[in-house]
Amino acid sequence: MLDTRDAAPLPDWLERLAASRLPTLVGLVEATREDQRAVVEGIITPFNSGVNESPITDLKLQKRITAGRAGAPLLRTPRHPHDPTSVPLPVTLRHGSVR
Repeated sequence: MLDTRDAAPLPDWLERLAASRLPTLVGLVEATREDQRAVVEGIITPFNSGVNESPITDLKLQKRITAGRAGAPLLRTPRHPHDPTSVPLPVTLRHGSVR
């Protein structure tokens, strides 16, 4: 479908996926049918957002890496901006910066 930019086989393909009764594939069918018009447009038009996908993926990865550093022990440490006894945030976690 994608190589030929032909969305005509889409309904039959979705029916075959739904008939499989595999929960993951049935979920894909349901999600595709919710916005089938957009899926068809994505198949038949030559335009794509690939140029934007790489920077977005990189940003998401950086956020996941940063969140990974903020494990449960770090989150349990008391931090209050005006309390001199609180532990300061590591530099990598201040103001959302990634270093």
